[in-house]
Amino acid sequence: MTMEDRIRAVAALGFTERQARFLVHVMLFGGLCLPRQYARFNGRAYGHVVTTFFAKLVERGQATACRCLHNRGRVYHVHDRRLYEAIGEPRHAHRKPVPARQVIDRLMLFDGVMAHTELQWLITDDEKLAFIRDIAPALTPERLPHVAIGVGARRRLRLFPGVLMGVDASRNPTFVYVVRSGVQEDWRRVVACYNDLLGALPRWAFRACFPPACEATMGQFHVIFREELAEPLAPRILEELRWHFGQLRGAGPRLARDEERFQRGQVQLLLTPRLQVLYERWVRMGEAAFEMASSHRITEQLTNGTGRVNCVRLPVSYRHLLPVVNRDHTLPKGVEQESRKGN
Repeated sequence: MTMEDRIRAVAALGFTERQARFLVHVMLFGGLCLPRQYARFNGRAYGHVVTTFFAKLVERGQATACRCLHNRGRVYHVHDRRLYEAIGEPRHAHRKPVPARQVIDRLMLFDGVMAHTELQWLITDDEKLAFIRDIAPALTPERLPHVAIGVGARRRLRLFPGVLMGVDASRNPTFVYVVRSGVQEDWRRVVACYNDLLGALPRWAFRACFPPACEATMGQFHVIFREELAEPLAPRILEELRWHFGQLRGAGPRLARDEERFQRGQVQLLLTPRLQVLYERWVRMGEAAFEMASSHRITEQLTNGTGRVNCVRLPVSYRHLLPVVNRDHTLPKGVEQESRKGN
């Protein structure tokens, strides 16, 4: 189904086009939402129209509410089977009770979607792969950002983990990374996976969405992005890294005269986060990791404007939502019980 197919199917259940569009996005991007997100999505003030819409969802048993700190708002979980059937996903994981540790992450993800309403989102791996094959047919799924799930005959690739993919009116791709962690090496591992892909695209944008608590570190994201993708390693450095990485993997005995060389490289590796990530990629990809680390393509794209990277600040703090966490590490029991009514 296309996004418009999904919206029409949900609207047929008794919603306006605006309401249906919002609900489809909620279901596809986390299953959770806040009233202020609906107001922002539709360009409305927070008032009667917003509260009436959520009251309707609760009354119909299509969503349940969880109160936040000092009653400063509610988190709504959209879980009704009929709604998910309408978008072709009757068994979608977002219908299930939500682990408390995921609540804020999912709401942040949805705010990332809210910040880019101009984009048409590619939802499934098949949609993303079809789009990439159309503009960069030489890229195989193994060369795209991915994680491998399963082993043997059951092994499959999940593409673009942790990053949303959308296209603008000109069909240029935008990759949206919602920063959930303040650990900068987590950012580095995400960014490093995009070297091969971005270098093969004619135009692209990469955006990182930061919660207010991490706003002070936004500038550092640009530094890490450029270190990983736009500062090619010189041939002499690559040659030294080839030797050192081979020694780490036990590629032949190390002569006594090479011990000092190895220890010097080991110190450099431990002190340079970029090289640590490069080693992890080399273990998985072999020589291809060095080819990407030495490419000038993304440097050229950032210079001529065919590639763009920027940071976006998400609108509000999420700290007042912390009390949804309880000892069971899920939303409160009432939410689970109400969720089952839609089964």
